[in-house]
Amino acid sequence: MLLKNFIVGAVFCAATNALPWNDGDDKENEKKSYKYVALFSVDGFHSSGVAKYSSLRPQSNIAALLATGYEYANAFTSAPSDSFPGTMNQYTGASPRTTGTRCQGKSGAEVALAANLDYNSTERFSGGINPDELPQKLVNGQCTLVYPHNRTRINTIFEVVHQADKHTAYADKHPAYDLVRGPSGEGLTVGYFPKIAAVANTVDATITCNSLHVTAFFNWISGTTPPNSEKTAGYTNDTKLTFTAPLLKAFDFVNNSLSKIVDALKAKNIYDQTLIIVASKHGQAPINPALYHKIDLALIIPATGVDVDWVTTNNIAPLFLTDQSTLAKALGVIYTTSTAKIAEYGGLSDDDRKVACFASAKGLKKLVINDTVSTKQIGPTVLKVLGLNPEDMQGAKAEGTKALKGF
Repeated sequence: MLLKNFIVGAVFCAATNALPWNDGDDKENEKKSYKYVALFSVDGFHSSGVAKYSSLRPQSNIAALLATGYEYANAFTSAPSDSFPGTMNQYTGASPRTTGTRCQGKSGAEVALAANLDYNSTERFSGGINPDELPQKLVNGQCTLVYPHNRTRINTIFEVVHQADKHTAYADKHPAYDLVRGPSGEGLTVGYFPKIAAVANTVDATITCNSLHVTAFFNWISGTTPPNSEKTAGYTNDTKLTFTAPLLKAFDFVNNSLSKIVDALKAKNIYDQTLIIVASKHGQAPINPALYHKIDLALIIPATGVDVDWVTTNNIAPLFLTDQSTLAKALGVIYTTSTAKIAEYGGLSDDDRKVACFASAKGLKKLVINDTVSTKQIGPTVLKVLGLNPEDMQGAKAEGTKALKGF
């Protein structure tokens, strides 16, 4: 499990209608409206991990949230399942074929827009995106900087909410998550992006960094802005695939953070008006350590036998070819020489894509939904319960994406 970005995003706004948007599906779904939506992601949190953790910690806050919420036991993230497409799945209502975002570091075309964009990667806050690191394009004969949000083909839920004169806030693991602002660049009221790569690759260091996201959430619900706004632990190799001690520690941090968030919402008297959604942007493979093996990533390009401009390696290897006509000769696989990694993400397997997804609010009845759903249904759900039109998201409209069952 990769705990790099526990809190991914949070949207806060006043509901515009007494009832959610009527899209004609209310025969199956109860009519529900909320004044606020808080959406959190735990990278590498699988759907199987939700039940496993609740069994280990029956008095946990996660178990309490599930007691008044809908658990989607067969929720799948994007394919491929890298961080950027997984993020855009949730916030656009659309898959990579529509968003054009297929892996972290590449957005649609051969443009590197990822963790390389800040001023100093060794500092958690070094000033945001460094313009000198950005690509450029000609606009009316002038060289113009291309920010990550400029590479987003379609609008995001943040833009829809912001255009309704409501407030949005979002936190993630580095400044290139600017892409969620959407093509207008105006989707976020506030963004918060402490650099995860600046801390040690340990559970304790990652928890400390992610605690900044939790504190930022407290700032937001108090109406203030946090300063500077703008690694791996897994499962044991046994028949039950139980959590290792570091992984359980990470989940306990997630649970305790959610508990603090619920307490803070109650202290502000807005818990009863808030829908909480927990949904991972991607999983992590393999869950079963016995299946783990690695291959030197340096073998990739020579093995293709063709000219390659760029390769991004996780547990798939998207290749960006110099000459597209050589596609039939090329191949891509999963490679690393790391001695620390015991799992990766970005691929197409169930371990990569079958993720935790549940929604909780006061008054909801505990329900486990076994229908197959997609995390791209989260965006329409958020807009619908806030009284906004899900079809105002271009991607959701293009792909016919509906709200999650129950909403």
